[in-house]
Order: sequence, then C-alpha cells, then structure tokens
Amino acid sequence: MNRTALFYTATTVSGHQISITPDHYIRVENNGYVTASQLTLNHSLFVTHLNHPVRIRSIKKEFKAGLFHPITLAGTILVNDIFASCYCLDNLHGTHYEEHHLYAPFRLWYYVAKYYLGFGSEVYDMPRDDIHWAIGKVLVTGGETNGDVLASYEIYDPLTGKWNNVTSMTDERSQHTTTLLKSGKVLATGGAGYTRSMDTSEIYDPSTGKWNPSA
Repeated sequence: MNRTALFYTATTVSGHQISITPDHYIRVENNGYVTASQLTLNHSLFVTHLNHPVRIRSIKKEFKAGLFHPITLAGTILVNDIFASCYCLDNLHGTHYEEHHLYAPFRLWYYVAKYYLGFGSEVYDMPRDDIHWAIGKVLVTGGETNGDVLASYEIYDPLTGKWNNVTSMTDERSQHTTTLLKSGKVLATGGAGYTRSMDTSEIYDPSTGKWNPSA
C-alpha cells in the first residue's frame, strides 16, 4: 500500500540510488547492517554488478510515496541494484539477523503456500501500514529455504500490490547477483547451486518471457 512518508535517499558515487525509511536496514561494508538514519558519507553500499563496495556520495531526507517492505525467502532484496535488508527496526528492536530468524515461520509459510498449496501472490495481499521502499517494481530471483535452492523469478508490482511468478531460471541459484540491464533484460550471475559454486550466468528476456544461458 502506498503512502507519503519520510525517506532517506542515498546516492552512491557510481550513481546508484535507494530510498528507504529511517528505521529500515541496509547492508554496508564492514558494519553488516545499519538503519537508514545511521548512514553517513563514510559508509559504502553493495551494488550487484560491481566487484567492490561503493561509497555514498550524498544522503538527503525527503517526503515521498513508498510501499511496505516485502519479506523474501532470503531476507534480502535488490533495490535499484543495491543490496538491502527486508527488515526494519520495529518494536522488537531486533537486528537484521535476529529478525531474519524471527520471521522464519512466515517465510516458510510463504514457500509452502506458494509452491505446495497454490495460493500464489495472494499471501502478500494483506493491507499493511509500515512502508519502507520508494521504488518501482521489485524483482526477486532464486534463493534458498530449508536447504532447497530455488530457480524462481518473481516480480512485485506496487500498483497492484501483488507478486507474480513470471518464470523459472535455467538453474537453481542462491547468493548470486541479479542486474537489470539498460535493454530491460535481467542478468543473473554466479552464486551457489546444490553442490557447488556456479561460474555461469543467464539472461531473462521480457519479450520472450524466457531465461537463456548467456555466452
């Protein structure tokens, strides 16, 4: 659900930008996860297609429209190619890692409901008051739960408030990088499979609705 709220907008020296509410966790170099209100220009963020953390160039406070934070199976999410947490500093005052364990039953319920009970995106159709993202659509690829490595590819549309299971990747991947290319295609690279680290990549073409191995 969309609503106007205070956001911290961080822009990196590489030009990547993310807007999150003050209590939302984000991954930074060396310190693990901090809330947006704790960010300083001395922090560096993780950008998917770069091989090193990227320093923050500017931070500004602004009121803008956003939406509630989705809970993914991995507990993390990519926003404009920046690696962030799915959690915020709520009334429980837990860290990212503590909340990841706390929400394990909900993440398991989503997995079971979607892949075994056929509930699809309706698991996320409940209205919520907390908002933490100021973005367009959100894509989530792969990941793992209870030892199972996933090949799923889902998109969250804030205009409809629904998750859509678009298609599956050619390989199951976890801990990989996902990059939205200027062409509109999506590149998934590396990561870990069931038994090994992966050195392959694949590209999703929205015009065909299919993933294909990349050269």
